[in-house]
Amino acid sequence: MEKKRATDYFHNEENHWNCAQAVEKQFQTHTGLTDEEIESRFRCKGGGRAEEGVCGALYAAQRILRENKGEELTALLTENFSQCLGGTTCQALKGELRIPCISSVDTAATLLEKYLEEA
Repeated sequence: MEKKRATDYFHNEENHWNCAQAVEKQFQTHTGLTDEEIESRFRCKGGGRAEEGVCGALYAAQRILRENKGEELTALLTENFSQCLGGTTCQALKGELRIPCISSVDTAATLLEKYLEEA
């Protein structure tokens, strides 16, 4: 069976998880969080409500990478996310750039996977 991706969890019928929750769910084995903890802690981080308006998917990826690999790779992830999509805030991505949220979720999860695999 193919591993589920964050995009499989994003706004799916079962739980309607937001962008931050979708990334958290894909990397649940790295965080050890339960579904209930993902629901309660990250429901408030989607839709531009993460600190400083950061995209929720990026916020979750930053948090997971920071806890697993530290600040240096987290800064690189953020820089690469911005290069790929043109911004880091929900307002810029959805509003100005008209990037679909699913693209932000996919980009954040793909970059996080890459950086988690680095030594």
